[in-house]
Amino acid sequence: MNPEITALNRLRGALRQSVTKLENYIKQCASEHKVVLETKLTKVDTIRKKLFDLQKRYYELPPEADLTETDEAIEQMETSLEEIEVSLKYLISKHNIDDNSTKLNIKENKTGKLLSVKLPDIPLPQFSGKYEEFGNFKSQFISLIEDNDGLSNTQKLYYLKYSLTGEAKLIQTTDDTYKSLLKAIEDRYENKRAVVDSQILSLINLEKINYESAEDLRKLLDTVKKNLRTLKTLEYERNNLSDVLIINLILQKLDKETRKQFEITLKSKEVPDLDNFLTFLENRSLVLEYVNKNVPSKSFSKDQSYHKGFSNNDKQKPKYHLFAKPNKSFVVGREDKMKQCLLCNKDFHPLYRCFKFQNMSVHERIKYVSKENICKNCLNAHKSLCRSTLTCRICNSKTHNTMLHQGQTATETLGDHAAPIKPHKPNSSINNAQNSSGCVETNPEHLLTASISYNSQQKSVILSTADIYVRSENERYKLRCLLDSASASCLLSNRACNLLNLKREPFKTYITGIGGNSQEIKTRVKINISNEEETYSRNCEFLIVPRITSLIPSQKINISNIEIPNHVKLADPNFCIPGKIDILIGSDIFFDLLKADKIKLANGNLILQESELGYVVSGKLPTEVTSNYCCVAVETNLDNAIKEFFEIESFPTDSFDSTKSEEEKFCEEHFLKTHSRTKSGRYIVSLPMKENAGSVLGFSRENAVKRLNGIWNKLNKNNTLATLYKAFLQEYLDLGHMKQIIDEDNTKSYYIPHHCIYKPEKTTTPLRVVFDASAKTSTGQSLNSILLNGGSIQDYLFSLVTRFRNHKYAFSADIQKMYRQILVEPSQRYLQRIVWKETNNSPIKIYELNTVTYGTVSAPFLAMRVLKAFADAEHQDFPEAAKIISRDMYMDDILSGAASLTSAKTLQADLSKLFRRGGFELHKWVSNHPALLNDISTSEYSFEDTQSNTVKALGMLWKPQPDQLTFKVSVQRKDSLTKREVLSQIARLYDPLGIIGPVIAKAKIFMQSLWLQKLDWNDNLPTKVPFKYGMTFLLNYLELMKLTFRDIS
Repeated sequence: MNPEITALNRLRGALRQSVTKLENYIKQCASEHKVVLETKLTKVDTIRKKLFDLQKRYYELPPEADLTETDEAIEQMETSLEEIEVSLKYLISKHNIDDNSTKLNIKENKTGKLLSVKLPDIPLPQFSGKYEEFGNFKSQFISLIEDNDGLSNTQKLYYLKYSLTGEAKLIQTTDDTYKSLLKAIEDRYENKRAVVDSQILSLINLEKINYESAEDLRKLLDTVKKNLRTLKTLEYERNNLSDVLIINLILQKLDKETRKQFEITLKSKEVPDLDNFLTFLENRSLVLEYVNKNVPSKSFSKDQSYHKGFSNNDKQKPKYHLFAKPNKSFVVGREDKMKQCLLCNKDFHPLYRCFKFQNMSVHERIKYVSKENICKNCLNAHKSLCRSTLTCRICNSKTHNTMLHQGQTATETLGDHAAPIKPHKPNSSINNAQNSSGCVETNPEHLLTASISYNSQQKSVILSTADIYVRSENERYKLRCLLDSASASCLLSNRACNLLNLKREPFKTYITGIGGNSQEIKTRVKINISNEEETYSRNCEFLIVPRITSLIPSQKINISNIEIPNHVKLADPNFCIPGKIDILIGSDIFFDLLKADKIKLANGNLILQESELGYVVSGKLPTEVTSNYCCVAVETNLDNAIKEFFEIESFPTDSFDSTKSEEEKFCEEHFLKTHSRTKSGRYIVSLPMKENAGSVLGFSRENAVKRLNGIWNKLNKNNTLATLYKAFLQEYLDLGHMKQIIDEDNTKSYYIPHHCIYKPEKTTTPLRVVFDASAKTSTGQSLNSILLNGGSIQDYLFSLVTRFRNHKYAFSADIQKMYRQILVEPSQRYLQRIVWKETNNSPIKIYELNTVTYGTVSAPFLAMRVLKAFADAEHQDFPEAAKIISRDMYMDDILSGAASLTSAKTLQADLSKLFRRGGFELHKWVSNHPALLNDISTSEYSFEDTQSNTVKALGMLWKPQPDQLTFKVSVQRKDSLTKREVLSQIARLYDPLGIIGPVIAKAKIFMQSLWLQKLDWNDNLPTKVPFKYGMTFLLNYLELMKLTFRDIS
């Protein structure tokens, strides 16, 4: 380096050190004497001059010298010096004020004694941009700074800028003077109307108190009083009407017990006084505060002889108790024996049922239990020896509860589709169904099972994993695979299939876990796999499964003591680190991969097996881990379909389950607290999320972009598909259902991948874009994994169809784009971002979805809950139409009617008016009487089949003329049929509504006769079972299924 540059850099470092010393002095305030402060201020000027000279010497260097870093460093020091100067001048100005006040006190002090008490510094007031805070900020700032004659306008400007934060800090002026900036702030925030509106909204939107709480009640009182004081300063005085309104607003936000206590205090029918009401609330908060300090909120059993106020170190028992004897059980404010939850303190349920506790990680649960001295076995708070006989369901240990088990559970290890590891037993449900039907035992020859199971607390099995390369669209992708010689099939995860944008083929099979539970597989793919060098390549068929298994290995394995030979190239260099498995290689390829060489390590416990992919590691090593793995494949299994066919549905006794889960209760309360309506009537909802869910999402944009590129590879091959796709998203944008985002925040946003479903047979909407909110981010979490679904709040399908058939004049309609008419809270829309580009080579644009998005788990609940709230809100103006929304809707479909034509017309008109109030539009109208369609445009009709004029109605076909419900079944006509073919078609007669009993009974009789013949699956029907008899039930099925409505003639 040039010696001259080196010397200048040293000088720059010395100046930086001087600046740092001044910064540390300001932070520590080592001395506040005025003389010292003025000396430091002089030093600032000295350093600034030296810095200027240094910068000049840098600029005199030859042009080829790179001064980028130097300019940044000098600029940073100039900024620091400016901040130091402001701070020093501020401290000096305070000394001037103190000196003047001291002189005044000396003159006025008649005793001649000088007070030496040092008061704390008065901090500058801060203003963040809230209208309601501006009045107080302005008065304080004027008193401290504006009226201080010892400060120059430049100093006042610095203080004003220092006082502004948040939105207010963004305000700037062209003159950059104190007066102009203060005026700009006053013009912006001295908005009387905005302040009044904010105070009124604050009163209206008071947070509801669900349980007796002194803290929440005090918070509510403070908010009300603050708002009333602010309104009074704005010359809005209280009157009788406002007092009544405020009382009723507050009453709606109080808990049930507080409202009850207030009603008891009222001794007449006169309207209560607001001042008296506020006094009551103050007294009530004091009572609750006293009770909470002196009375435990949990019930104590006989074993719990210590008072809650005593710690574990206390050796003495309390000699008395406020309400009961120490050794007796008691409950404060509750008569049942259920204890209040130790964690949430909001409901009476055991800790293991607490929704908040369940959402914790295992580590967080253990930490909480240890902190609160809760028994790790029974999860109860007791100080005597635990008498529970419960054991951990995973490791059978009596030292901890199952919810505190730190290893992976069986179901977690096996994956989403597998059952827990249990001894294999016959499928009792199938056997029972067969016995009840008089059928003989089934032939299990088509069941192919293979499993790996190891359970030990001293050894961990290392399963054979490898990196394998998959080719898709002329590109190669590296995936991690599991080699399983005992698996009957090769598997590919759904995640990998989407990532590679592979073309799927329909294929029905089952993946079954030990214990008999199975999951249907509907697709497969054919892909090319190879090693890294492409010296080995093979085309294979893979079944698509949601997930193959969880992380392998289940925890990191220590291999520091194992020496792997240098010449060995591992098939999976990260075999000892937990990682995802996207491919399972089964027995049809497994042995083709193996080579001859084998190396034993760790006293023979670890084996390196040479393969086409490299050396595969397997064996076992000492560690404390419990793991189970399973892979079971089954060929096409008709037994499952037959089992469902024989199961008898029992009609539910209640429309809805009266008991709701903690999650469903939370979603209901969340909706009630957060939903609102716009001026136009549209609903705004907030996505129900798990606690602390926002912090678990990782990066997702990269995956969304990859999926988008894969989509365009497909669209480039199909111009019609590309046109429809672009038109769909353009309509989304034109209707305001999404908006483009310029400022992209890639750190916390969630980007939803999307793809299309193309059905050319549909004339109205042949293409629909589907959003995949289950796509995982870099942390393994997705939007759907942090959302709550809220449960089902709809009536049963059977009840709805039964009422529909009972109407003499029936009609059906559909809410147009129902989900997209409901807005999502703007502050949550960053979780609903997508990427899109107009052409394959166009730049990528980012959009935010403004409405409820199909593909999110909470969408059905939010949509149906909005309709329920909508019906309740508009019930007074449209009582009959509101009942239709509550009773005769299934998702976005309306199936209803009336007993007379006049009533039906009125109901139809009211429904259209009612839905428009909420921003919804009805279309696809159908009716069994033409008069009900006279006032509707033909473009709003709905016919799936233009020739037969039929429409789909909850899984069936409705022919409005001649007013019949029918079923559509494809009958296979052949001269000879096998048992497999017959039973396959019989299984299609499965009827979820239970309204084709006669046909089902006839099919069962015929099927039983085939079972009694003990035919093989591929055997043709014997001659004694004629073809005509074997197919009669199917042919009659088409003729019998004409379910009529009430006669309208």
